[in-house]
Amino acid sequence: MYAGALLFIWAAVLSHSSLWTVVVAVVVTTIVAIRIDIEERVLRERYIEYDTYAQTTKAIVPYLV
Repeated sequence: MYAGALLFIWAAVLSHSSLWTVVVAVVVTTIVAIRIDIEERVLRERYIEYDTYAQTTKAIVPYLV
C-alpha cells in the first residue's frame, strides 16, 4: 500500500515537475516513513514473534526494501 502511494506520488513529480509537486512528494514521503516507523514499533510491542517475521520480510517492496 505504501509502495503504491509513493510510486504514484513520485510518478506525478516526474510527469509534472514543479516546486509544488516536489514539496508535496517530500511531505508525503516523510509522513509515510514516520507512519511505517510507528507501525513497526507497535507491532514489535504487541507481537513478540514479529521480530522474527520482520527479519525475513521487507517493509515496503518485497525482495528489495
